[in-house]
Amino acid sequence: MSETPDFRVYSLDEFSEKVDADFRARRRFYDNNVIADTVWDGWRLDPDRLALELFDTNQRSTYEVDLKQCLDSAQILDWLVQLSSKVWGEHDMAKVTTGLLRAFDDILHLQANVCSEGAHRVLTSQRTRELVSVFLQRFHTGEQP
Repeated sequence: MSETPDFRVYSLDEFSEKVDADFRARRRFYDNNVIADTVWDGWRLDPDRLALELFDTNQRSTYEVDLKQCLDSAQILDWLVQLSSKVWGEHDMAKVTTGLLRAFDDILHLQANVCSEGAHRVLTSQRTRELVSVFLQRFHTGEQP
């Protein structure tokens, strides 16, 4: 006989705290202010250089995306398509591509800033720095970005 899943109704505050706790458990901190969320599947944010770096299981950087070159939807899509077409023995490229998309969205809030309702919008380098800064604050406090 199979067990019935235990369903629970959460208040908004309880649910928010659960989401934040889950996020806090996924955070990773590295040297030189570099950070990552485990759902990014190997990608790490270097906020000082405004770059996302892909690391392999041996902790070697294997690919880098400059966020200063991700200022509109076409540039972001280009990075995702380029990456998805690569073949690397160690990396599961579907996961790596999805991880990059999640990192882009977590940091840049894609629909709000580059492709809201299908409209073409362009970030400035300054706005990208601001978005990274806001993301870092929430990341360090453990609030779901």
